Amino acid sequence: VVISLVAVHQIRRLLVPLAQLKRGADEVSRQQFTPIAIESQDELEDVGHAFNNMTRRISRQFQLLDSLAELDRQILSAENMTDIASLAWTRLHSAIQGDSLLIAFLENPYHPTLHIFQGSVHQAGPDHSAVELGEDRVTKIQNWLHLSPLTKSQAPAGLGNFVDTLGESPHFTAVSFLLDSRWCGFVAVGHEQEILNSEDSRALLQGLAERLAVSLSVQLKSQTLYQQANFDKLTGLPNEFFLRQQLSQLIKSRESTRSGDTNLAVLYLDLDNFQQVNDSLGHPVGDKLLIEVGLRLKSSLDSSVTIARQGGDEFIIAIPEVRDQAQLEETINRILGLFQEPVRVEPHHIYVGASLGVARYPQDAQDLDHLFMNADTALYVAKKRGKVSYCLYDSSFNQLALERMQLENALWKSIEHNELMFHFQPLVNTHSGLIGFEALIRWLHPERGMLSPVLFTPIIEDTGFIIELNRWMFRNLFAQFSHWLRQDQLPLDKLAINISPVQLLLPDFIPEFSGALEAFRIPAEMIELEITESVLLDNIYQAEEQLVALRELGVSLALDDFGTGYSSLSYLQKLPFDRVKIDRSFVSSIKEKLPPPPLVLTILSMAAGMGLKCTAEGIEEKHQFRLLRALGCEVLQGYYISRPLPADQCAQFIRQYELPPEDVRVRP
Repeated sequence: VVISLVAVHQIRRLLVPLAQLKRGADEVSRQQFTPIAIESQDELEDVGHAFNNMTRRISRQFQLLDSLAELDRQILSAENMTDIASLAWTRLHSAIQGDSLLIAFLENPYHPTLHIFQGSVHQAGPDHSAVELGEDRVTKIQNWLHLSPLTKSQAPAGLGNFVDTLGESPHFTAVSFLLDSRWCGFVAVGHEQEILNSEDSRALLQGLAERLAVSLSVQLKSQTLYQQANFDKLTGLPNEFFLRQQLSQLIKSRESTRSGDTNLAVLYLDLDNFQQVNDSLGHPVGDKLLIEVGLRLKSSLDSSVTIARQGGDEFIIAIPEVRDQAQLEETINRILGLFQEPVRVEPHHIYVGASLGVARYPQDAQDLDHLFMNADTALYVAKKRGKVSYCLYDSSFNQLALERMQLENALWKSIEHNELMFHFQPLVNTHSGLIGFEALIRWLHPERGMLSPVLFTPIIEDTGFIIELNRWMFRNLFAQFSHWLRQDQLPLDKLAINISPVQLLLPDFIPEFSGALEAFRIPAEMIELEITESVLLDNIYQAEEQLVALRELGVSLALDDFGTGYSSLSYLQKLPFDRVKIDRSFVSSIKEKLPPPPLVLTILSMAAGMGLKCTAEGIEEKHQFRLLRALGCEVLQGYYISRPLPADQCAQFIRQYELPPEDVRVRP
């Protein structure tokens, strides 16, 4: 009996703890970490303590993994890094083995602001502070974080209020995290002991640091994409996409509240002669000019006004609250007044003007697309009127824009349909009697008949059609000129060709021109290119390179419309011109039986002194022809001699034309 009782006692002493261990293991498998109680005062009790320690550790690991997993899920919905850091602290502070949790990060690796979230593990939420750091302070913090053990008393001097934001814990266990190989923050556990031995807390810090690094990377990429999509990289101003979104929301808000007391105005601003700044001073100076213009606009206009850069030298200004016409015009005049003073871009002081096109909602447009389109149309009209001006949109512009679009579409088909042609106005050499021609482009529109170049030349210059025209015109002109020289054997003096400013500056202009000369075996010295002064105003340096290259080919160069520009004398001294063309406005001032106009005499005298030849255009009266011939003007052209002729009438004109005898009664 005694043996049986002892055996039962021993069996119970073994089986009961084993049953408890089995029950504990089953609960662990169900992620229930209830400690077991074994009081056997032997090895089984030690096993029970070990089992409980293991379950507590597994419990903490599950809690840590669950917290990090939950943090991963919530990070996806966080809008910014501040929300992520606050969320991480709140979610994980109770899981650490320490007195406090601290999360610190830079807004980005290159930004000096360090955000710090810290607080006791007993707090419900963290305290948030921000410290401004320079590159030297960032380096000091990095060096301090590498120490082990890490104590607040060892923090290097010169960190400002950074140390005060770390809380009351004297010792820390910290893990830094990097972004693109640059230090961008750290996480730390504060504690009373010098060394924190908890592997769980170290694992938590490491996992948290890794997630914060990934989150910061994602946030920065998101911010970068947002910045690229909504803001101009050069000036930092909003772009057109951002402005359209903002105005779309504003219009929807007003429509929903039926607020019609105020109007919305959109202003398109374009800088005048900006290309000249780029060409003369370089693109870096041009970029700085755009930045300064943006800053000047932003600082001088009300904060409610949005200033956006559309691209190039164009800005868009949105005024959300326009009470009346007087307020709008006051704002417009203030903007134009900003350009009366030079823009300082060291070491330069640059004078730059601006043109404005203005459209209003809802008077000028009922939706955003038409509002922007109408403002752009008004800008086009303003620039046509002259520089440093503005234009308010008018509904009549729509018809002009429609006609222009129709002409542009038809122009692209004009070469294919053989609608473009040249007429030739005779140039009479008053010394030799030889005849040359100035080629003048004409367009026989299938519906509107022969169109004036005034209607379609601006379209040619404003669109890519100028490239197609450049290829077509030289081959057609030189083919005709070659036919006159070789088949008709006409005694021609020259062929003068007008070159537009845009055309001259095309990259392939000289290759196309020289290639056509060679293909049709045209002597270069028989070709004269007429250049208007506007091309020199727009891009003096590139124009000079092109003109020098043309002169080296052997062609002669004439400055057209001489005397009507601003800096003709300086151009004549610097650039390789052979001839000046006296503008028709001066020729028309020549009156019968009156002395020659002083300005005409001055131009002829100046040209002779500089070794330049002269052509006078717009000769419409006999006395004008006689006087200019007597004054020594070498070449004359105008309706008195002949109107522009189709190509098939030129040969007959040359064979029949006789140079009038000199009138000895006319004296210079």
